Amino acid sequence: MELPFVFDLAQLPQLRGASALLGPDKPPAELATRMHEAWVRFATTGNPGWDPYDTERRATMRIDTEWTQVNDPRRQERQSWI
Repeated sequence: MELPFVFDLAQLPQLRGASALLGPDKPPAELATRMHEAWVRFATTGNPGWDPYDTERRATMRIDTEWTQVNDPRRQERQSWI
């Protein structure tokens, strides 16, 4: 599902509709643009624009219409596997 956003192609009509990959609503163009920019920045510099992941903080970017960096977002679930 993320690939149309990664390549900034979410506006393609083939990807929308009741049975299409992105659902019936028009996906937000600004989300596709921002996602594409983050991937290009990561490919060219190694930095997507947020803190790197490590096993101490487990910094994770939650990507939606609003982007929020959180630390160890599924801590309880992850620890249940230990």
